Amino acid sequence: MTQQIRTKRWFSLFIFLHVSCWTLVTSLMRSNLPMDAIEGFIWGRHFAFGYDKNPYFNGWLFGLAGLIGGHSDWVIYFISQLFVALCFWAIWRLANKLLAPISALVSVFLLELISSYNIDAIDFDDNVIELSLWALTILTFYSALKNKKVTSWLLVGLFSGLSFMTKYYAIVLLAPMLLMLVLDKSLWDHFKQPGIYLGGIVFLALTLVHILWLFSHDFVTVTYAIGRVNTEITWWAHLIKPIRFTLPLLEACILPVLVFYGVFYIGREPLRLLVEPQRITPFQRQFLLYMGIGPFITTIMLSFLFGFDLHSAWGQPLFSLLGILLVVFMKPKINAKRFYRFVVVLSIVFILALSAYAISMSRAGSTSSAHYPGRKIATNLTHEWHQRYHTPLAYVIGPRWEAGNVARYSKDHPTVYMEADPVASFWINKKELQNKGALVVWDATKSRAQQFKKSLKHLHHWRIETFYWDRDNSKKPIKIGVAFYPPHAVGL
Repeated sequence: MTQQIRTKRWFSLFIFLHVSCWTLVTSLMRSNLPMDAIEGFIWGRHFAFGYDKNPYFNGWLFGLAGLIGGHSDWVIYFISQLFVALCFWAIWRLANKLLAPISALVSVFLLELISSYNIDAIDFDDNVIELSLWALTILTFYSALKNKKVTSWLLVGLFSGLSFMTKYYAIVLLAPMLLMLVLDKSLWDHFKQPGIYLGGIVFLALTLVHILWLFSHDFVTVTYAIGRVNTEITWWAHLIKPIRFTLPLLEACILPVLVFYGVFYIGREPLRLLVEPQRITPFQRQFLLYMGIGPFITTIMLSFLFGFDLHSAWGQPLFSLLGILLVVFMKPKINAKRFYRFVVVLSIVFILALSAYAISMSRAGSTSSAHYPGRKIATNLTHEWHQRYHTPLAYVIGPRWEAGNVARYSKDHPTVYMEADPVASFWINKKELQNKGALVVWDATKSRAQQFKKSLKHLHHWRIETFYWDRDNSKKPIKIGVAFYPPHAVGL
């Protein structure tokens, strides 16, 4: 019992330091939200059961973030870290069902050594949201298999449904879950009880609303998802693309594996262990293999069979059970000295990661969004709009990055008409837009700018504006194309 209390305190301290430090450093070092956060902000202002790139849950969370924190960027960074913390909590709860408390603590601490849970989690996007939802799905699935309670199955349906409605990639988690239920005869009794079917109803309810939405919006989300994976396919793509996806994942595992081995295996055998190596049941071992390795194998098999082009960022939630797998299958011998040595190494890596991120942001070049002058662009152009038309800026038209920054940082927070595309921006009321007018912005250096200009008519005061990066005027300035669609103009 004493050890249980100690580990809870260690875990609480770990969560507090992770959330507070990463939120603080990110808020101090970034002048501008990342691209995915800007995109989520655009979606979050319009309640819908789907958007042009993702199902609905991502957009809903950004809408909730806006209600809670207004337009403060630090709130976005804070919520992002809360989702990481929720992932840690779910893995912690699962680990305590399988391991002794001190071993469970080590298995969660190991995740802090993976960039997916710190530097890569800066941008609050669908991959970060999936960290927590996958972990919660795995936790509740284990509980449902063990206790057979209806409430556990309802939670499985809830979290798996929300995960799928965050990103279709969640199918690679759901497939091993279903496969385990079908192949393990000891689990067939669940098909004779109502829990699994009620959980399925919850899942269908969460996804059916999105499917119905797709029928009335040209299946835009599905089209985008297919376009992301179906790039040029050749005979060698079936081999190269899975390898290209796997290598960054293996690289991310190097540090936690080296630290784990170096701390708990190198040196003399401990005289007094805090906990003996864990013995888990065959069912628990099977569960960990299905849930810990199954999603990765499913991903690789899909890429191998269909030549899908996979992006390494999609693998962000694949690591959550790595710590538990290491502890279970490598059976570390943990004594007090080794545990504290592990904490010291973890602390050093934690500080180095924070420092490396801060330094990289201070030296961020023009390829980074960290110091994009979104506020300057929005403030200057909103002021000009007021001077010209003496009315609030209600709409901004343009690519989602440039227009999204104006919407985010303008005091008027105009509605975004992304790429002037009514399919992507289905919320646009063209009659209202014509009455209220719109600011038009685009990246003047990109070749698509001329095509974008030709698609819009009746615009006034065409020109190119120059803006300098925040914190560093020595960088090559940004060229923004600007035009005005006046209120009460005719046509668009």
